[in-house]
Amino acid sequence: MTQKQSVRTHFQARHESKKATKVTCPGCGKRFVPVRAWQEYHSANCRKRAWEQRRLTGLLVSALERLLAEARKGGVERGTKGQSSQALKPREEQAL
Repeated sequence: MTQKQSVRTHFQARHESKKATKVTCPGCGKRFVPVRAWQEYHSANCRKRAWEQRRLTGLLVSALERLLAEARKGGVERGTKGQSSQALKPREEQAL
């Protein structure tokens, strides 16, 4: 090692990342400079909030799909204009 070799520290890497282009956070739309190459969200809270929204959306979609499948099988009777609260009750309960 006759020549002076530069050792890159994590401080230098972080400083160099500030020169990088800004990206948009998919969770909130905020523009930020990522600290890591794989960073998608601007903060851990934003990442967790986006995950919770995806999880809840998935639960709602699966519940709606189950209801629609049951309705297609004939488990839920569709109402007409004159029926109100009895429109979405299962057929067995309406007969009683």
